[in-house]
Amino acid sequence: VLFRSAVASVVVVLGVAVVAANEKAPASFSDAMKGINATNMKLRQHVTAKDFDGVAADAAALKPFAETTLKFWQEKKVDDAVKAATDLNKAIADLAAAAKAKDEAALGAASQAMGGTCRTCHTAHRSEKLPDGTYEIK
Repeated sequence: VLFRSAVASVVVVLGVAVVAANEKAPASFSDAMKGINATNMKLRQHVTAKDFDGVAADAAALKPFAETTLKFWQEKKVDDAVKAATDLNKAIADLAAAAKAKDEAALGAASQAMGGTCRTCHTAHRSEKLPDGTYEIK
């Protein structure tokens, strides 16, 4: 009985530690993620249509969201997320350059890089969706 109580206590403590590790994202970060998502939907359409002016506008709109994301992860000192956010900022700069040059191949590569960066970070750091539509960060 004593052993079971000790095991149960350890399980509860570990469970609390896991729950405590997740946190609700601050509004600025959540807003940046929502902005990236909404703009990325437009971006996909503009890339498919080879609408270089649309892509340039999307890149400009994405830039402040990506900067907010990078700053958030730098403050948290989460190295892999800082790298992903840095890569995101580079992909956005590459999108802008490709749009300006009207370079379809570079546009496709930058768009894919951006999508891969988002997916990598979400896999590592996004937890379950909360009732208010935001996500916890793990």
